[in-house]
Amino acid sequence: MSEDLGSLIKLVDSGQADAAEPGLVAFVDANPRHPAAQFYLGIIRFRQGRNGDAAAAYAVAAEGLPGVAAVHSNLALACRRAGKRDDSVLAGRRATILAPEGAGPYVLRAEAAAEQGESHVALRAALQAFVIDPAAQSGLLLEAARRADDAKWIETAVARLTAAQPSDRARSINSAYQLMKNGFGAEAEQLYRELLERHPNDQELWYNLGVTLIESDRFEEAAEPYARRARLIHGRPLDDASDYDDLPVEPVAPVERVCARHRLKHDAEQYRYLTERGVLPADYEEEWKAYRELLDGLSDEEREAVSFMLDDKRYDRIRRSYNRFVHIAASGWNDEDPMNPDLDWAAIEESYLDAEPKAVAIDSLLNEEALARIRRFCFESTIWHQIKGAGYLGAYYRSGFNDPLLFAIGRGLRERLPRILGPHGLKLMWAYKYDQHMSGINPHADFAAVNVNFWINHAESNLDKETGGLLVFRKPAPKDWTFERYNTAPAEEIYAALGEDRHNPIRVANRENRALLFDSRLFHETDRFSFRDGYIHRRINITMLFGHGGT
Repeated sequence: MSEDLGSLIKLVDSGQADAAEPGLVAFVDANPRHPAAQFYLGIIRFRQGRNGDAAAAYAVAAEGLPGVAAVHSNLALACRRAGKRDDSVLAGRRATILAPEGAGPYVLRAEAAAEQGESHVALRAALQAFVIDPAAQSGLLLEAARRADDAKWIETAVARLTAAQPSDRARSINSAYQLMKNGFGAEAEQLYRELLERHPNDQELWYNLGVTLIESDRFEEAAEPYARRARLIHGRPLDDASDYDDLPVEPVAPVERVCARHRLKHDAEQYRYLTERGVLPADYEEEWKAYRELLDGLSDEEREAVSFMLDDKRYDRIRRSYNRFVHIAASGWNDEDPMNPDLDWAAIEESYLDAEPKAVAIDSLLNEEALARIRRFCFESTIWHQIKGAGYLGAYYRSGFNDPLLFAIGRGLRERLPRILGPHGLKLMWAYKYDQHMSGINPHADFAAVNVNFWINHAESNLDKETGGLLVFRKPAPKDWTFERYNTAPAEEIYAALGEDRHNPIRVANRENRALLFDSRLFHETDRFSFRDGYIHRRINITMLFGHGGT
């Protein structure tokens, strides 16, 4: 085992999967049959809920480590959760033969019984696993006891999980996760805050705390841990708020160097825009030229590639700004109402509730001041770090897309649409910015109950007033599809599931300040678009997801 792989494995074992993931992916790309690397990549994918990918990684590991029970046990669990029942049974049998005294078979039995609605059978199996390995199986016991409504074993499991010591980082993280997913958010939060007292610059802990707050219906409170996480990853902006003076100025881990032609083009345009507006200090006024030179120097292969890695020489030219928070254009929004006061919200609500399928456009969503400020935030803030291969860039709540104006919009929507959004808290939000000469998002559905998607680009930017928005298909994702499948399946698979409905979508054209309110389970994709060239003419959409509606 190489020294580099050993370091990556130590990171995963200590609970720092986010830090280990890029290096581990690169190692596996170079050594695709390496069993230990595949096993630990499987661990990361399993924790991310990417069960199919986890099963594939574990399967390779099992070929190279046929006598290790833990590999087959993990493969069995991943296969079960990915819907590969036969593969799960086979891997489970191998794990049992190799380690008949282990907890793995009981874990599988508990999960299988739970899927079949046999809650008391699941609880008995979970108890057997707990007796064998109480430290590792307390979460399984809690979930089984909760389903069986057994107060005694719920109390036992919670007590065991909350007793995790902050000095044992990995165990405490796992305990907090198990508590959170079973509805004990306050206990999970306490564990994370105790860990953060020991590790205040641990970006993964801040991320997990944010998730816990969201799952406890405290979406806006998650902005603080996410803002801290984002600064630890991307560094503090030049004009940062004093609230973050306790954080290091530089990123705590190596900056991601994945790049793409359209990313360099965007950043060159954005830094030139910021320079022309006088936003950047004098020593950054030439920054856009460095991006332009890198863009002009790309090879033909790099121009066509979905992504590529910046080498040391090129990265050094833009090190201080690439994937960094150089400038955040805070809106300064307080308690003002951002919504358009002239809209008939009662009629909009009735129209949505009567619609079949449920998809309704809302024109002139925001008042003029709110629209101007959210545009400034999106145009100026250097938060567009997520590269999408089709030709657009993403900014996410967990990574800097968390201005107070966005929360005000979320509150305003819920207040005005109480029968639609009242029962559903805001769970996620992001924005995408598109290259005018590339394409958008493939067909997919989302996990939420209701999507709100709105466009903030200028009216004159859109050259085709009949397109540029969304295609919403009239058929929802099949009920037996997992989130992983209906959110990431190839377009051809989704089109096949749509059948004839593929040819009869609801086309909602792009309009300045137009929103689309629709059922999250409906398949949807970016419509074709034609926009003017130039930085301020890029298509920009903001998406907010409310509630849980999918699996």
